[in-house]
Amino acid sequence: MIEANYCLLSEKISSQALTIHARIQNEGDAQRKAAYEHRLTAANILADITDANPYERKDYFAIELKARLHTHLEERLTKSLPCMSDAAYKRARRIYELIRLSEGGDFKTLCQLMKPSEKFSRIQNSDIRRYSELLHTIDAEPILKRLPHYLDSNNKFYAPTALYLPEPTDKRYCTSEIIAEIKNNDDLGRLLFEFNNLIAAKANESFIIDTKYTNCFDEISIDDQDRIDSNITKSLCISILTKDDAEARLK
Repeated sequence: MIEANYCLLSEKISSQALTIHARIQNEGDAQRKAAYEHRLTAANILADITDANPYERKDYFAIELKARLHTHLEERLTKSLPCMSDAAYKRARRIYELIRLSEGGDFKTLCQLMKPSEKFSRIQNSDIRRYSELLHTIDAEPILKRLPHYLDSNNKFYAPTALYLPEPTDKRYCTSEIIAEIKNNDDLGRLLFEFNNLIAAKANESFIIDTKYTNCFDEISIDDQDRIDSNITKSLCISILTKDDAEARLK
């Protein structure tokens, strides 16, 4: 419980610090005025801790995952800097900044898609390493909005993942696990109607999952509707792609 409350409190303080900084930079407020007007009170902090159990909220797991991913990307950037090209450094820096500044729904979107075969509360450090490695080595320039993703010439979206499927039999388990997660997680289902091309961190071969779902679960926003490639009256089919196959499509 202490660790959970610490993560949530740390995120709240960081978000408030960014708000204060923006007021100073964009609105011209004096530092003392901005800090005073946007201060956190002890009563508000206590209410956040006591009103809800963070272990029962997706927010906690998203914050905890963000902290681990942010730390890994920072360490990778520091260690790889001496041998990085300028282009590789710029990409790594942009990815790092996207993760560092992301918050709320945008980061939960990334959490859902990082490893859609599992609840993101179960994502391991090895998954983070595989996801990061794919992001930094795939031969395609990412779109860094909401989450790192790619767009092909047919305006289809591709999301990198930490899916690790080195054996032929992994395909069967991956299929059943993703379908089970969609059944229990409407948020994931909606996202996969939009990002239905998933790039595996490692896969023996590319394959397609026909989920048999024929609707988009709940109502979606106009912005999301504009980004969806497939007709939502059709069965949701998800393409799991090897890195090589994805790169070929993104040329």
